Amino acid sequence: MLTSLQCISPPTKPLYIHLVDADTLIDPEGVSAFGLFMSNDTHSRMYLASRVPLYAMEQIVFHEWAHYEQWRDGRKLQERGMNVRAKNLCKAMKALDR
Repeated sequence: MLTSLQCISPPTKPLYIHLVDADTLIDPEGVSAFGLFMSNDTHSRMYLASRVPLYAMEQIVFHEWAHYEQWRDGRKLQERGMNVRAKNLCKAMKALDR
């Protein structure tokens, strides 16, 4: 999945992906989530709760990748539009895999 995703949206800045043995994660504001994206000036990290159903993991990865795109492109990190972008990434990847 990540190889196809990288063809659609190439990673041009460092991204480290961590699978966390957990049902959910807690973000810095104390909110429960299945995935987290965190960054600083030089690199970024995606954290994914590993105990979510496989069918849900795909959407979580796309959502966090959309945050990576925001950071990579120098845009403000925000939730607005992330679910739409995640769905578009999913559609593009499925078209690529045909």
